[in-house]
Amino acid sequence: MTQRIADKLGSGRKLLLAAAGLVAIGGPILFGLADAPQGKAQSQVAVGSRPVFDAASIRPNTTTNSPGWTRFEPAGINIQRTSVASLISTAYRIPASLVSADPRMRDLFAARYDIIAKAGHEVPKDQLALMLQTLLADRFKLTLHRENKLQPVYKLVIAKGGLKLRESQGPQTRDPNCAPPKCMAFNNTDIWSFAAVLADRMGRPVLDLTGLQGSWDFTLRLDMDRLTNDDPGQKTNISDWSLSSIFTDIEKQLGLKLESDKAPVETLVIDHIERPSEN
Repeated sequence: MTQRIADKLGSGRKLLLAAAGLVAIGGPILFGLADAPQGKAQSQVAVGSRPVFDAASIRPNTTTNSPGWTRFEPAGINIQRTSVASLISTAYRIPASLVSADPRMRDLFAARYDIIAKAGHEVPKDQLALMLQTLLADRFKLTLHRENKLQPVYKLVIAKGGLKLRESQGPQTRDPNCAPPKCMAFNNTDIWSFAAVLADRMGRPVLDLTGLQGSWDFTLRLDMDRLTNDDPGQKTNISDWSLSSIFTDIEKQLGLKLESDKAPVETLVIDHIERPSEN
């Protein structure tokens, strides 16, 4: 890797966008996107070559005490109280921790917006994702490029005992008996977004190699008693799932498995972004 790339991804440059809130822990996860295209990022392609929304409203939201959410609908997308960091992560189907930018962009990435965008007709989820990419390029003036780096990862695969998930039945009421950090309820969730949540909590990228399509409903309960005792040092690690029983829990409860390995990991590097005008 050239010195230019090393410098660009160095500690002075790298920004972990997960801090801006990819998903609300314990809340509904409503993502469902197709693979982002390979090669150059969408924002470096003419907007006219991508599908666009017929109409889109973007308004800042200064609410700080409630989680945001993103809902893909048959003919559009409804986004509430969602950070710019999460918008990029959702549009490009990549964990926020794999998006880097100049630290001077931090305030903009943390800014929240309400977005209602309509396509005028029913559109598959993969097309809605591309439309969101176009919206970011057009209204936020987003430009970015992709880089690859060999690093430690966890590979998410189907366990030998077989899958134990159930296909989603649509939005559901959250289970009041499932509260973080010991329990998380996932509703109408694509496996890639579950892998993104794992990556945020495991300290390294999690690659979805399950091959699973569609959306799923499941609950994950973690044995974290040893992280909630009277040891102050352990309390600070309560958000680090790699110190919990996650490896056995997901295999027993979900029929999935995390395998430690090294692999090339694609990252998105933000070159430019601006605050959008309201409308």
